[in-house]
Amino acid sequence: MGLSPTGALPRESLIRHARPSGGVRVLLFAGAREAAGGEGELRLRLSREGATTLEDLLQELVRLHPPLARVLPHARIAVNGAYVPRRSARFVLQDADEVALLPPYSGG
Repeated sequence: MGLSPTGALPRESLIRHARPSGGVRVLLFAGAREAAGGEGELRLRLSREGATTLEDLLQELVRLHPPLARVLPHARIAVNGAYVPRRSARFVLQDADEVALLPPYSGG
């Protein structure tokens, strides 16, 4: 999956996936959930054209839920239960991966 010349993702690159299985499962916690309108889980289908990176996915999430742009710079990200560096722009996702967005939180 490539970026357009303007740097924006093609609109059809990642889309909400209606079925409960398939695609990348995105789990949103705390402030990320609030920024996504209270949705705690999203399913996104990867484009069949080329590789989809973690950065592609994050850009698509912001397109779908613009308030996430305030949360993502501070969030920790886990893929399949393992934390990945936020700068892992070239981290390639697979269709059945699980991505968790964990913003800073406090409490007990």
